[in-house]
Amino acid sequence: MFCPMCGFDLGDQVLNYCKNCGNPLKEDISAQPIRQQIYAEQHRPKPNIRKRSRLLAILIPVLVLVLAAGIYLIFFSGLPGEKVDLKMQGKLFFEPFKKEYKEKDIESQNPTGYFYNIFTDGTIEIADFTIYKENLQIPQKIDGLLVTGIGNEAFAYCDHLSSVTIPDSVISLGNEAFYECGYLSTVEIPDSVMSIGNKAFWECSSLSKITIPESVKYIGSTVFYGCTVLKKAIVPYQLEYCGSQIFPDYTEIQDHAGQKRPLYAQKGDFMYTLLNQPYTGLVRYNGTDKKPHIPETIDEKQVIYLEDTFIFNQDITDVIIPNSVISVGYVTFFDCNYLERIIIPDSVTSIGDWTFTGCSMLKDIIIPDSVTNIGEMAFSDCTALERIVIPDSVTSISYWTFGGCTSLEEIIIPDSVTSIDKRAFYDCSSLREISIPESVKYIGEYSFLDCNSLEQIYFDGSRKQWQTLTEGVYLGTDAEVVFGK
Repeated sequence: MFCPMCGFDLGDQVLNYCKNCGNPLKEDISAQPIRQQIYAEQHRPKPNIRKRSRLLAILIPVLVLVLAAGIYLIFFSGLPGEKVDLKMQGKLFFEPFKKEYKEKDIESQNPTGYFYNIFTDGTIEIADFTIYKENLQIPQKIDGLLVTGIGNEAFAYCDHLSSVTIPDSVISLGNEAFYECGYLSTVEIPDSVMSIGNKAFWECSSLSKITIPESVKYIGSTVFYGCTVLKKAIVPYQLEYCGSQIFPDYTEIQDHAGQKRPLYAQKGDFMYTLLNQPYTGLVRYNGTDKKPHIPETIDEKQVIYLEDTFIFNQDITDVIIPNSVISVGYVTFFDCNYLERIIIPDSVTSIGDWTFTGCSMLKDIIIPDSVTNIGEMAFSDCTALERIVIPDSVTSISYWTFGGCTSLEEIIIPDSVTSIDKRAFYDCSSLREISIPESVKYIGEYSFLDCNSLEQIYFDGSRKQWQTLTEGVYLGTDAEVVFGK
């Protein structure tokens, strides 16, 4: 018998967990195929070069020098002391596609049946879909505006959908975009798409094959989890980011050249990603230490992101993130109920969705000035958290970011923030007052719902600005608003 996660030979023993990687074992483990993407070798097709011997005598030394230089750049640029430079125009290469919003939840007129959000560049993302169609061809334009994104949960639970064609204007598929579309059997993803969010096709149980184009650089976690008949997937060779458990264990994974494409490997207590890059991410911790050591490198790859790493861990109490890490991603510390202390270095620029959700013993956390993005529900249900300072590098407070932080008494919002999304401070029942800077141009509904102790909101702008900002928006509070102008 073999472990479906790491391929370890278990012999004839009946075990609940793999002795090598800690993976929970199913009852009929002998009938399951070995997870080929862990240990399968990576191959690329080699060109059939035919040259005369004299020409070869000239070219071979040159090629050897070029190859040696390439190997040095690819592998040794990620060694300790020489960090990988992943920034371009202030953005990490592997970050999911994101834009600033101008307006949200607009009902379409031509064609009807859609709701959409408008970005500041005038393009839109689809936010919802309200008509019954089995075979859907998503339009390239809605109300004359170019569709560049499929938003979070846009087509979730559309159990009537059988096939979907996505237009070649789309760059991003959001989190849970086609979540639990149980009859969806055919999806055409164009080569314009660059990122696919977490759980985008979760439990699409009729999907048997998927081709992800080479244009895709970012694939989130558990994208195809629960796709029970997904037997084959074709994925890009040169991914820049992949989350954890993208495909079921039984899915055969290949690159576009038809070669087996492993996505993960195991070393010590950590599972890490295989990206054909000089860096990697840690996507699972199988140890039991209260103060786990997170390495800066693993197999000579620089560790630059964490995702799903410590989810549901009930052992860890104290964590120091190394300064090689740039992103603390999706559900990294989700429901780590005994986590009391964490140090985030100033190398980190992004805190992902649900990162610290349910860390009920975390009383204080310092977010460094390097952080520019804080994801949805990032600190939700941190019931012991008393104070938070948002650095002035952050421009938006996302959906439900601090929802359920029932002990939160003080939050400092800098004047870099321009938007506060829906339910951002939902059920912050100890919050008595809050200051909102004049820079805020959008505030979502129910932002202060169930903030039962909230007495005053200080707005740095004028009464007229506040009225414009909150027109038609129910904030969920009767707190007095005091104006700075």
